[in-house]
Amino acid sequence: METVMTAAANIEIFLASLGIASLLAWGALRGAFLLMTRAGAGAGRHFTVRPAMPTGALAMARAQVAQGPRQARIR
Repeated sequence: METVMTAAANIEIFLASLGIASLLAWGALRGAFLLMTRAGAGAGRHFTVRPAMPTGALAMARAQVAQGPRQARIR
C-alpha cells in the first residue's frame, strides 16, 4: 500500500511540475508577443526574399516538370 501511495505522490509531483512549466512557457510567449506588437510595424529590419538568378540546372528541372510525368510502357 505504501508503494502505491509513493507512486501516486511521485505522479502528482510530476504533473504539478508539468503544469508549472507550461504556465511559465505560456507567460513567456505571451510577454514576447506583447512586446512585438507594441514595438510597431516599423521596428527592426524586414528582409525580403529575392528570386535567385536562373541557372542551367534550374532550367532543365523546369523543362522536365513542364513535360509532365513520363509513362513507361512495358511490352
